[in-house]
Amino acid sequence: MNTVENDNTSSFETACKDIVSQLIAERKRQGISQKELAEKAGITQGQLSRIESGESSPLMTTTYAIANALGKTIEVNFEE
Repeated sequence: MNTVENDNTSSFETACKDIVSQLIAERKRQGISQKELAEKAGITQGQLSRIESGESSPLMTTTYAIANALGKTIEVNFEE
């Protein structure tokens, strides 16, 4: 892997971690348990726990489902 790929991978991983952190903060702000949110998002509590702990990286569709269950949207911007 060259330096550009390393930088892109690192940026992507950082962005994913930031999104998950925001979803965790919103879940806690709303006072929703992992179990409740998982049910609303159509995933298991175990999956949500692994996502929140960083043990697992969610698919974009799963991330969208979690955000939607929290009443939030995800916006993607492409930058040069």
